[in-house]
Amino acid sequence: LYRGLAWPVFRAESVAKLRPLLRSSADEASDLLSVAFLDTPEQASMAEGAGASGTARVMRSDGRGMTINCDMGSPGLLVITSAWYPGVRATVDGRSAAVSRCNLAFCAVPVPAGDHTVQLLYRPYGLGAGLAVSFVAVVVMLVWSLLTAGRRRHPS
Repeated sequence: LYRGLAWPVFRAESVAKLRPLLRSSADEASDLLSVAFLDTPEQASMAEGAGASGTARVMRSDGRGMTINCDMGSPGLLVITSAWYPGVRATVDGRSAAVSRCNLAFCAVPVPAGDHTVQLLYRPYGLGAGLAVSFVAVVVMLVWSLLTAGRRRHPS
């Protein structure tokens, strides 16, 4: 059963339980789409059970990130098939949200019950510092070029 780029789940297990499932048959691996396998599943607060349901619809997906509208019948996790990396950030309705590594390689974002917009963005930790250093280097080179160009025109 293909679920698309994002889907809600309402049960979390340790990632250690995923490895044996990956080596099992398709019938034995039926939990793969209904469970989020996390490094720290005890931190996920959600409502398991029959009333736990939800939908997710990807509204935008490009090189900058994804925007997903989801309707959660109860608190759960939104599993997103975007590669997890420490620079991945998320917001739920514009407020910062945690991003967990899920199913070894994907992202999971906790979402409360109700209708919400989740945004997933990739912003590496060092990007801001790298841009600032590059900007300062360009300014220094421009100033140096202007100063040395003036000296070449007016030899002493």
